[in-house]
Amino acid sequence: MKFNIYDYKDNAVEIDTKGKDVESISVEVISGDERIEILYKSGCFTVVDSSSDRFMHYHDGSYKLSGDKLAEWMRYTPTEKGEGVAYERLWKFGADGE
Repeated sequence: MKFNIYDYKDNAVEIDTKGKDVESISVEVISGDERIEILYKSGCFTVVDSSSDRFMHYHDGSYKLSGDKLAEWMRYTPTEKGEGVAYERLWKFGADGE
């Protein structure tokens, strides 16, 4: 399965799970950048950060996804407001958005 995570400028980073079954994804938004931990059903995990040059580390929020919410998150289309995809998903799928 393929999906995108985003940095604070809304640049997409494509993630490919290469057919591995995903149990859940934990998302952390750091200074507007998405950093994810993918937990596979096999028990292995992968950590991917949308930024390779972050110099500020403000923790904006975090949340965990599985099942239908995970599928919805992967298909999420940003709004036209320009709020930043990472923040939009944090507000929609984070604890306050459930």
